[in-house]
Amino acid sequence: MKTYQKYWGKADKNEQCHLLTYHCLDVAAVGNTFLNQHHVLRKLLSKQLGLEESTFVAWSTFFLALLI
Repeated sequence: MKTYQKYWGKADKNEQCHLLTYHCLDVAAVGNTFLNQHHVLRKLLSKQLGLEESTFVAWSTFFLALLI
């Protein structure tokens, strides 16, 4: 078993688990979709950071995958 497969991100009452690796990718995908659908928020945040909108979305998606 690989080291990263030892950790779970979510579990239910039946002890079925969703591995942390996949949970992180799910969170990143949802965050990416959210930012792509909320133009005003995306524009505001990217402007505050001094980034192009596409660059902001790419970096945000990357960090969501790492941090959650």
